[in-house]
Amino acid sequence: MNPDKERKTKSKNTALIIVIIFAIVFALTLAAVSAVLVRRMDSVNNENYIWENYSVTVTMNFYDGTKKHVTTLINDTVVLEEPPEVAGHTFLGWENENGKLIQPSEITAKIDEEYTAKYIVSLNTEDHNAYIFADDSGFFHADEMLTRGDAALMIWCVLSEKQKSMDKFEDIEAGSEYAEPAAALKKLGIYTDKRFYPEDEISRGDFISMLAAFYPNATGQYSFSDLTQKDPYYDAFRVAAERGWIEHGEKISADADSSISRIDAVKLMNRILGRDASELPPEEFVGGILEYSPGDDYYLPLIEAAVDHKYERSTGIEKWTSGTAFEKHPEGMLFIGGRLHYVGEDGHFASNIETEGFTYESKRDTVIVDGFKFGDDGIYTCGDPELDALVYEVIDSIYQEGMSREELLHELFEYTVSSFKYLRRNYYKYGDMTYAQKEAYLMLTTGKGNCYSYAGTFCMFARALGYNAVVFSGTVGKDYEPHGWCEIIEDDIPYICDAELVMKHRQSGKDYDMFFKQYEELRGWTYNRYTRK
Repeated sequence: MNPDKERKTKSKNTALIIVIIFAIVFALTLAAVSAVLVRRMDSVNNENYIWENYSVTVTMNFYDGTKKHVTTLINDTVVLEEPPEVAGHTFLGWENENGKLIQPSEITAKIDEEYTAKYIVSLNTEDHNAYIFADDSGFFHADEMLTRGDAALMIWCVLSEKQKSMDKFEDIEAGSEYAEPAAALKKLGIYTDKRFYPEDEISRGDFISMLAAFYPNATGQYSFSDLTQKDPYYDAFRVAAERGWIEHGEKISADADSSISRIDAVKLMNRILGRDASELPPEEFVGGILEYSPGDDYYLPLIEAAVDHKYERSTGIEKWTSGTAFEKHPEGMLFIGGRLHYVGEDGHFASNIETEGFTYESKRDTVIVDGFKFGDDGIYTCGDPELDALVYEVIDSIYQEGMSREELLHELFEYTVSSFKYLRRNYYKYGDMTYAQKEAYLMLTTGKGNCYSYAGTFCMFARALGYNAVVFSGTVGKDYEPHGWCEIIEDDIPYICDAELVMKHRQSGKDYDMFFKQYEELRGWTYNRYTRK
């Protein structure tokens, strides 16, 4: 074969082989690329199918009306963010469409759902306005139990924004001081029953539950010796424990069902509001608090809650800069609410706390002012607790609000005339002026007595009202019959009050007036005192 021809033939064969190989590679590559494109298209179609059929949208509705939509796949995690602060309000959490409150947290998306930012008007921790008030007589009754109405009033007074509402309760009249506070709690969703029971004592659990409603749920777990997680008060006490309002622990009782006193409620509120009642403010900022004075355990927490005041903080301690002071009563005897007190120069009741200018008994359990004794509660005492109780039991049965001391004295005289039976008892030596307490106790415990018993009983009534009353053992009548009677001295003038003779003559159909009469007016009766010199 021709060599040139052979070379050309080989060259053609080689080129053909190369073309064939290239064609095969190209075909294989094209097939591979096509397969990848097909798979990718299938994947995209599958993802679109999943997204279209398994995606959900979570909507967050903010306080100002704006919305945020988060679209994600089922079972993915969505963060419910904490929205911006709203002045005068506290963010409690996100409320779902079923009304369930969820704290700011991550949720697992299941269905299309909306969450609304839930706020509540906050408690005012900046302004130190009064939230507990004295009665018309100026008493705060700190040891008495807090009522449901007063609890609502306390909370209403410290709201950052007063809530106006037309809501009503069946058992609260429109003009009541509790009407608006209770309606505010109803508007806020804190108490929604038809009846409020404003005069009933509130339990510690109910009071803490009302206050805890102004704060988000607690995040930690807390234990009490008498509460379980199923207890209706448990979540509220968790809030109280987490915020340091109360102590907690396995051996500490929540005491949720017991009543709470007004002073304990004040101490709790002061703690919640961040009010520091540890430093004594100038008394001119406070004025006259009748029941309590500096040095009493209740004084500082009470004035912190009862007096409107301005303040500044220095090294964490609250210092008053001004205060709307209470008016001071003038120094002297004060009869209010059926009880006798003595108001000192400082505007407080004289009591067993050492007070300059007062005379103290050796045991310092009473204060003596002008011969009248006042116990540690600032109330007049004869020195015998049993007799005090008997005397005040009668006074309370007769006293009506607004009754003057003079009217009450006359009613007590009539009570002494008509409420006992005559019985011959002890006689006392002429000039004896010491038998009043002994005979009053016998008369009030047995219901019977003689002239000395009548005299002693009315004398103890009169002294409990602040009258300078004494008893005498002397004679009466031209025959100088032994007799006892009560005498009240006013402006250095002695007045006879003879309940026994009035009683005796009424029984015979004669009505003599022997109440608060001067000796000259009863000259015909010939009273002889036989007083000791």
